[in-house]
Amino acid sequence: MDQYTYDTLTTLPLLRGICAADLVQLLDNTQVRITSIEAGEWWVEQGELCRRLSSLLRGTMEAKTTAADESYSVTEIVTAPMTIELDTTYGISTRYAATYTAIEPCHLLTIEKEAIGRLFSTCDVFRINYLNQLSALAAHRQQRGWLSPALTLDERIMQLFSLLYRYPNGEKRLQIRMKDIGNRLGASRRLVSEALYRLQDKGLLTFRREHIIIHETPNV
Repeated sequence: MDQYTYDTLTTLPLLRGICAADLVQLLDNTQVRITSIEAGEWWVEQGELCRRLSSLLRGTMEAKTTAADESYSVTEIVTAPMTIELDTTYGISTRYAATYTAIEPCHLLTIEKEAIGRLFSTCDVFRINYLNQLSALAAHRQQRGWLSPALTLDERIMQLFSLLYRYPNGEKRLQIRMKDIGNRLGASRRLVSEALYRLQDKGLLTFRREHIIIHETPNV
């Protein structure tokens, strides 16, 4: 941990605003550690039980979620600093929603669940940061439920895609058949294909067979 300065560590959402003394005490805890993984290694797999809270301190990862019926998958690019699935730690479901794989060498700060409970009672800033992140996550998901009605097929497709994302920003890669998009939206495969090419012409996505890349998360 010596290679990380106070300023670097406090870029993590959970550690922002924490004083140096509290940070030293936190890092002295044997249940808090920094782990390195190489490019191509996975950190956790979809469906794996969450036993610790993980924050990406350095590097870039991809988070891939596959539908239960395997009809589609969504891969999102996530970069440091960020917290990995905060709501999985103590949520209704304590199993990871995605598989996280390093795109480049990554460093992660992890806190075992037993230590989190103690931090809530001993470090006010950590507890407030945790609750703020959880509140922001809940607000983001609530807002998605109040999206304006999509009128055109182009808008409906982009709105459908936005409901599949876990993270609001960053590149998205979808592997989904036009047939499955059409079934969800009540449109023929031909109309879906035409709409995807229109969206590509607008620069909103790149479309190749069953693969769709959305470089950002635009509003149509």
